[in-house]
Amino acid sequence: MSNINVGLNGFSSGFSSGFEVSALGVLTITTTLPPASATIQTNLVYPSTLSATFTMQPVTVEAQLGDFFSCRPFNTNSFFQKDNECSDGERELYDVLQMEAWNAFGVNMVYYVTDYTKSNEPIFGEDNDRTVLRTFDSTGFMDQLPREDRNVPQFGIEGLDLFKLYLNKLHFEVASTYSGSQSAIYDAYRPQTGDIIHLDYNDIFYEVTHVKDKVEQFLQRSHAWDLSLREYKDVHLTLSSEVSSSDLSAYVDQNDYLEQNQDIDNEKDVILYTSGVAEEPPQDPFASW
Repeated sequence: MSNINVGLNGFSSGFSSGFEVSALGVLTITTTLPPASATIQTNLVYPSTLSATFTMQPVTVEAQLGDFFSCRPFNTNSFFQKDNECSDGERELYDVLQMEAWNAFGVNMVYYVTDYTKSNEPIFGEDNDRTVLRTFDSTGFMDQLPREDRNVPQFGIEGLDLFKLYLNKLHFEVASTYSGSQSAIYDAYRPQTGDIIHLDYNDIFYEVTHVKDKVEQFLQRSHAWDLSLREYKDVHLTLSSEVSSSDLSAYVDQNDYLEQNQDIDNEKDVILYTSGVAEEPPQDPFASW
């Protein structure tokens, strides 16, 4: 139990207020008022009857605790009691330190923002006509660089790399507002599944397959995005005017090295059967149904 001297309408003598915190975090406040006493002086020497009436005003006690409840000085050994705004300074310091480390030892990349409209396919919630909207430069961090493995099956060349890429939220929030070298052109963006990333060091495009938010926890807050990437395979995305001249424009709508469609189209004319003029038209039992 601790005591705090509090003034009561200008009279603080004998008045105290104490507080006690239990193990469950319950604050109990107790107050103690001094005993009231009064002295009456009269010019009557021997009054036969003396009566007096005293009226006391209601007592108002104000306890100004300030940040006592939000930034409590007690039970600081509990990690879960730090989930409040009192630790925002430490969280910002962690963001800055992480951002500086990843900018110094991470990998530079170009981030391509794609749209995903579920209204195009309301039943399954799919969008098979996605568009690359814009692009901006950013920096990320990887535990290990991808091995750039390749596989050449009968359906074409495919990449086998599956890896993690981490993005500092404070850095990515600012970088996503850029358009070229001008900042604050767009609203802050958060990574989405289907976005495309071009790594500068190996000149390979990767597709975001999964985005995690609750990683790199510090003081009950998340400070980084966790992206799962795989090598991007051309699906003939539509490019907006802003990215029509980017490096991605040379990668989309490319021909497969093992594709034989054009050769087949050229040779099939000599083997396709064409009906003669005197032949009867075929009788379709389904009437073209």
